[in-house]
Amino acid sequence: MQPEAVDGLTLSATSSLQMFSRGKVASRRMSVVVLMIEHLGKVFLSTHPNHAIAWSTLLSYVNGAWAEHFPDRPPPENEEERVTMFFVGEGDEYVIAEADVETDTTLH
Repeated sequence: MQPEAVDGLTLSATSSLQMFSRGKVASRRMSVVVLMIEHLGKVFLSTHPNHAIAWSTLLSYVNGAWAEHFPDRPPPENEEERVTMFFVGEGDEYVIAEADVETDTTLH
């Protein structure tokens, strides 16, 4: 990526870290994956570096709560079917979403 001028400052970006050549402000942009689970009237939130880890966390939750939720039914082998079946109840849901986050940091 080529440096670009922003309000008289030269902005050079490498990866997801942007540094201003004048002043002491660095702006860092990153993506994070948010997992929200709503189950039994409680909401659980967690952040993850990628979708695969968020999905794995969701599966761990489903697997851990399966026997209590469905005491007489074994979980399906297929992970997607298992998750779909688990969250079929009213008020039970999950969301896996990517969010962009930007933070400003003062450099010393």
